[in-house]
Amino acid sequence: EILKADSIPWRDTATDKANRAFAESLAYTGTGKLVDARSRLADLRAALKAQTAKDDMDIDLALAADAAEGLIRSAEGDTLEATRFLLQAAALEHKKRDEYSYRNDPPPYPWPVYRILGDVYLAHGESRLAIDAYTRALKVETNDAFSLAGLARAHAALGDQTAATEAA
Repeated sequence: EILKADSIPWRDTATDKANRAFAESLAYTGTGKLVDARSRLADLRAALKAQTAKDDMDIDLALAADAAEGLIRSAEGDTLEATRFLLQAAALEHKKRDEYSYRNDPPPYPWPVYRILGDVYLAHGESRLAIDAYTRALKVETNDAFSLAGLARAHAALGDQTAATEAA
């Protein structure tokens, strides 16, 4: 739906151009169109470079670009670089939350970055790391169903049915 022409009424502003590049890079990644995802990521990184102090962005472009890059790298099978970019984004998100410069209601991102990191770890068989990432995500978005589901799957993969049932 995000990629359909005119499905979202994007405005011709720096903020909407950056938001669109972010959303479309994620959508292309999700549909497996990684060349298109990289193209939109390049547009997002260009918006980051062009950003001025007076630009009032809904999202932190550095955080968004690193998260999108991490997801693209994961889809390409480059787990090491994927986790590096996602950890950078998670650290920036954590810092912004600590500074209270990250508004959380509604959140400007579709997920806490640690949840995405948990998904990447779980997809690559790193259940213990996934548990840690999902636990961190749940500290900032309590009872997030996606994090809890990932946590349940990670515990089940390790054979801990009690913890898996509790998370589920």
